[in-house]
Amino acid sequence: MRTKSREIASRLGEHFDSLRTRARIPGLAAVILQDTTVLLARGYGFADVERRIPATVETPFNIASVAKPISAVAMLKLVEQGKLDLDARMTGFSEFREFCAAARQNGGIFYSDLDCDALTFRHVVSMSANGEPGTRFFYNPPLFSWSSRPVAEVAGISFSDFIEQVVFQPAGMSASARKHRRLPLRSDLAALLATPYHIDSAGALKKSDPPGPQGDGAAGGVVSTAMDLAKFDIALTRGTLINAKSRDVMWTAGRSPNG
Repeated sequence: MRTKSREIASRLGEHFDSLRTRARIPGLAAVILQDTTVLLARGYGFADVERRIPATVETPFNIASVAKPISAVAMLKLVEQGKLDLDARMTGFSEFREFCAAARQNGGIFYSDLDCDALTFRHVVSMSANGEPGTRFFYNPPLFSWSSRPVAEVAGISFSDFIEQVVFQPAGMSASARKHRRLPLRSDLAALLATPYHIDSAGALKKSDPPGPQGDGAAGGVVSTAMDLAKFDIALTRGTLINAKSRDVMWTAGRSPNG
């Protein structure tokens, strides 16, 4: 069975590379798991085109919003410890009332329809905060990012330090780190970080500007490798990070009142 699975994974890996070539993606890395067994671990193309540095499963990438499941595990760890209630009102956390009022005043698609007094932590992290809380899904990364503040408040340490303590270390993610405007990326990861590129209006491959400075938010701010993300998946599956009940909560799909 494993042999057949590895053959399928190998064909899928070849398909990844053909899609990469077609989309003109300079480099990517992939790890395919079956339960906790690695079936494929492979890099494709280049992490740095100019210096011809190959992309591998140990290449650090800025994983952007893929950081959200990592943040969610940290939140549920606090729930297990009895320090965080998913149904706690956001107004019970420091500075949220002031933040929400100012955000509503500024408006925009993410904040103009927030009901500051009704929002719970669960609404914010399940992307069901906009409009009448809990009635619809609306992807709201800036508000999710703010949820790092209650986490740090109840954990008693910075959000980034808490992620290191309850996710990176127990999962063995030694090639992963958080970064933000007050926390530079570790030098060993910075030296190997994949270069960002884009296709310009003339169809040429160009280096992209690095992401702008951000705070210590829950929505992003993680640099990791494909292999480390596989370790995260394995640790989550084995119950190393959170228990099975918490994992089920994390993976349960949202349901609106109309079903």
